[in-house]
Amino acid sequence: MNQFETGTWGFLRARTRGAGLAAIALMLVAVGGEQPARGAEPLIVISVTASGTTTLCNTFCTTCTVMSGECIVVGEEDLALCKPASTGLPITACNWSKFLVGTAANLQINQQIRALDVAPNGNLTMVVLNDTMVPGVSNLKKQDVAVLNPIDPAKPYLGGGPYDDGTFKLYLDGNLSQQDAAAKPWDAFALLPQGNCQDHVDATGTANYDCPIVGSLTGGATSGTGLDGVHFENEDLLRCIPDAFSGGTVEGCHFSMFLEADRINGAGNGINGDIEAIEFLDFTPSTMSGHMVFKMSGANPPGFPAHDNGKDLLLYDGTFGAGLCVPSGQPCAGIEDCPMTDSSCNTGSCAIGGAACASDDDCASGVCNVARTPTATVTKYFDGVQVGLSGSGQSIEAFAIVPDADGDNVPDGLDNCPTVSNPPSLCSGPGPETCPSGLSSECPSGETCLQADADQDGVGDPCDQCNGRPDAGACDNCPGNCPVACAGGSAVECGCGDGIFDFPSEQCDLGMSNGTMGSPCSATCTIMGKCTRPPNAPCTQGSECPQFAMGEGCCGNNVRDDVDGMGGITPDEDCDDGNVIDNDVCSNICKQVPGGIAILGCEDLTGPNILPAAIKVTKFKDTPEAPDIDRWKTKGEAIFATGLTIDPDSEDTRIIYNNTPSGELFSSTLGPGNFVQNGTKLKWKFKDKEADVPGSPSWRKGKFTSKTNKIKFTCDGRKTALFTSAEAGMPPTMRQTLRVGDVCITGIIQCITKGPTLKCAVVP
Repeated sequence: MNQFETGTWGFLRARTRGAGLAAIALMLVAVGGEQPARGAEPLIVISVTASGTTTLCNTFCTTCTVMSGECIVVGEEDLALCKPASTGLPITACNWSKFLVGTAANLQINQQIRALDVAPNGNLTMVVLNDTMVPGVSNLKKQDVAVLNPIDPAKPYLGGGPYDDGTFKLYLDGNLSQQDAAAKPWDAFALLPQGNCQDHVDATGTANYDCPIVGSLTGGATSGTGLDGVHFENEDLLRCIPDAFSGGTVEGCHFSMFLEADRINGAGNGINGDIEAIEFLDFTPSTMSGHMVFKMSGANPPGFPAHDNGKDLLLYDGTFGAGLCVPSGQPCAGIEDCPMTDSSCNTGSCAIGGAACASDDDCASGVCNVARTPTATVTKYFDGVQVGLSGSGQSIEAFAIVPDADGDNVPDGLDNCPTVSNPPSLCSGPGPETCPSGLSSECPSGETCLQADADQDGVGDPCDQCNGRPDAGACDNCPGNCPVACAGGSAVECGCGDGIFDFPSEQCDLGMSNGTMGSPCSATCTIMGKCTRPPNAPCTQGSECPQFAMGEGCCGNNVRDDVDGMGGITPDEDCDDGNVIDNDVCSNICKQVPGGIAILGCEDLTGPNILPAAIKVTKFKDTPEAPDIDRWKTKGEAIFATGLTIDPDSEDTRIIYNNTPSGELFSSTLGPGNFVQNGTKLKWKFKDKEADVPGSPSWRKGKFTSKTNKIKFTCDGRKTALFTSAEAGMPPTMRQTLRVGDVCITGIIQCITKGPTLKCAVVP
């Protein structure tokens, strides 16, 4: 139920506290705009109240030992990562891994971690139980906040092991920022990003830590001067707007009341214990409302779900702020929330005397008639007991919520494709090694398991509008049709409608022909199919077909339709491969083809980019110069959809032969620059007199000619041990595919033996 905003790390996060002494919970809150749709269950980072160490086991473990890999051992100075093993809220199951080793040589955290935050860039902000010494800060006091930059921010998420090295800096000087000496240390603490302030959560920079801060203070301040004249109790949340800095560190604040917790849903219905940790999933300043995850102590207020205060986390869905802007009436916590035309934020007046107040403690009479009472619905967010935090030393001391909207276990802020699942699968080294389980331990020593990014532009393949083409990020992530100019680029270099097929963000692209009458490609670069029942109307998805509820599908759209949305596959479709080839493994009416031959080398293509070939002749020859079949020649043509083009001089050109029993029999590729265009004519030629040299690319000659929508091809080649007669079968039946860039021309050929030559003809 994690919420986030595109382009902004949409979470206010704050966390924790312990039994009696201060703890800070840091968080980031999305500001502005509509409430975004909730995504996948987030990752949860926790610190536990363990005397010494404690063991956390996966909820569904079988052996349930550390040796089996199903359990971890953590101390109070460590952090543990929960990857939810349940769906929906509350989270009821976890797979645990170690997130941070506090006592590592380069960290030297020997105190309980009382609060923490995980920023979008992976940096951590934390508070410790008692004063201690950490590298880079020297004496870190319990009322301070420190920021830690891990050496490798993605390490614990990608299976590389816990954080054990990093750089520290002081984020907030507690002595200087708490203006009333009587005020206790922070008990919960949060950062509300505005603009790019969350980018300043960095231990190596010099920019001011200028995000507004929300939190509570242990013991409160009900008398004296309070903080900026605001009096509060330990369950209340204050907001600090930083107004003094030294080297970026916060040294002064302007305070206002953010949430008077004992007045939630009316006096007597709110929290009278302590808000011990907080985390905002989202926050909208114009309405002063949002979703906050929190941990509390004390009696359970009316309307709150039954829960274990030490182990469970609750979700607050409601309003914040204690005032109304004058004269606009917009909700506020301070004048900073009001439009410029307003003169003040009216938070209330004392029942006796009428002086301005924000809480009962501001008034000598003890009664403040507040201008705005917070209202909320509270539900359970994280069930620690069901997760397995059953021991007496396994209460949550600090927690952080790390958004993972696509559920691939990579946090949104570090994810190269945060909206589409793109789990780590490729090792970081130069070799071909992969890590199919997403674990760095599957890679050679020293390498990390990474997400796919073929063109290495920082945008993951599933989200890259221009994957594999130079785009400098100019049009990556453009939704639907790429606009005339994309953020970060001066001109469109790619996008739907440019006539260039970009996998995987597009299924086709025929340029000006997209969406026109009879075009196989829609205006949004999805392939057009046909409904499986008369009158076989064109469609892009099954729900557009009139009898979809009765099992009618949209054949040819590369989706085997799910008639009820719950796995009830449409009976009209055995399969749907999204192409018009009738003799592969799936026919044009979406029925399986017994004995069909798959189209190899074109798995990323669909629709008009896969064409049936009219193969006039194909020959193979077994010469004395090399063992087995070693020469090939083919000639044919194909009809292109309007708008489809090839450019062999700037694209890879590949020929592939395969059959069902043996799979790929032969494949050879010529890279860009081998074919040369004949001036402005749409003719391309290639010639290599040494094509019969072992190790050469086999091609000897090649020729492509384009006229209107017809492409003619002639090519031949030589290669040692092309394939054996046994592999091809006798008589051989195989598929021939020519791939030029993002276009495949394919057909099945049947061969007969004439001496040392196999003469083949296309199978209709």
